[in-house]
Amino acid sequence: MFKLLAFIGVLLLPIKPKEPKIIMWHILEESELGIAGTTNVNSYYCMSDNYFGDDKIYERYSSDGNISWSGKIKVPASSFDCANNIMTKDFQTTIKADQHPYIGMEFLHLEKVHGMGNVISGEAIVTLVQVHKKIKIDCEIQKTDDGVLKLEGSHSFLFSDFGLEAPRKFFGAIKVKDSVTVEFKLFLKSESSNNTKGNLL
Repeated sequence: MFKLLAFIGVLLLPIKPKEPKIIMWHILEESELGIAGTTNVNSYYCMSDNYFGDDKIYERYSSDGNISWSGKIKVPASSFDCANNIMTKDFQTTIKADQHPYIGMEFLHLEKVHGMGNVISGEAIVTLVQVHKKIKIDCEIQKTDDGVLKLEGSHSFLFSDFGLEAPRKFFGAIKVKDSVTVEFKLFLKSESSNNTKGNLL
């Protein structure tokens, strides 16, 4: 009888909720942030080639079992190269690289999309010339052969969304369209150990 009462007493004890857990992922320097667009003649792609990998993504496990990701990346505005000297100069002038030295993307709250494989979705903020634009964004996460995670996605904007005028080159003979697409490919490595993979996949 005593054993039965003791067993019932254990069952009635309050269940302690799981402690929230956070895994920190470093964004590696081989990560890429690019801006793609078109002109009345052809297309162009300006990629940042000077990222130093100091930013982080945080994977959070809440006490109720939900998992989310947040973090941010910023790259020097002057580091964007459009593979054409005139276009590069016009592009950096357009984004006022000398006045606003960084372009940033902050992931506010990303969660897995049920039934969509490795897709995670949520909100982000893109910052250009100190103008902040909140967006809905879908990303895809994949594990590479060496265990590093790749977070990849894109989103389209207008230069005018940030109060900018699309650049022109050759004295306006070639006109750049207002619409551009920001593309990112981030490579992530866990801070704790090479073997920690969290629950991104």
